[in-house]
Amino acid sequence: MKKYIAISFLLFALMPLLAKASEDTKLWSSVGHTSYITNNLFLDLEEELRFDDKISNLAQVHFNFGVGWRFNDNFKLSTAYRVRAYDWDYIRNEYLINAYAKYDISNSLEINYRFRYHHKDTYEDHKENKEYLRNKINLSFNWSKKSSPFYNVSKRFTPYIEAEALYRFNYDKASRFDEIRYFVGCKLDLPRKMEIDLAFGYQDERNVNNPKDACVISVGLSLGDYKYKAK
Repeated sequence: MKKYIAISFLLFALMPLLAKASEDTKLWSSVGHTSYITNNLFLDLEEELRFDDKISNLAQVHFNFGVGWRFNDNFKLSTAYRVRAYDWDYIRNEYLINAYAKYDISNSLEINYRFRYHHKDTYEDHKENKEYLRNKINLSFNWSKKSSPFYNVSKRFTPYIEAEALYRFNYDKASRFDEIRYFVGCKLDLPRKMEIDLAFGYQDERNVNNPKDACVISVGLSLGDYKYKAK
């Protein structure tokens, strides 16, 4: 019964996103690896491919190189350098600073928050740097905890909903909020320190010339110590 309730919840959450499915569809696929050098210091590597035009064109490739510090299970900081390639013709350098926080609302429900400062250098005809303050909030139904009443349903399955707002910093030409992203998805814990993250979302561009809203299919594979717990 609990499994059917969970499936019904996910379908209900997907309804407003599926209503927009006639627009462009994108695929964001990524592979990432996290390695802890010490109990607190970790390295992050990630590669991401982004397809657009109804998943027919490889539009962007991202390479992320990051380092971070884990203070405890509920808070960590990191910074990263990103190389973004557009159609393999243009290269853009980007810099990220992240703060992560987690709070357990109950035995099976947790809220995750990520604050990100995102700087994008100029490239080709784009003569202005872009700076963003990005806020992402995620509500996860963490059934992997033995104390969760849903533990026997599926201890490896973690459904979630999330939203992210992109606020353009140091910009006065128009409204500073130029994109909001909504996602519904689930994470599947696999053996040998692997996790698959499958999600479906909507990219809502606003206050920009020629906004390109789109449905987004996100597929991510995490390897290594992505779920590190203190010894």
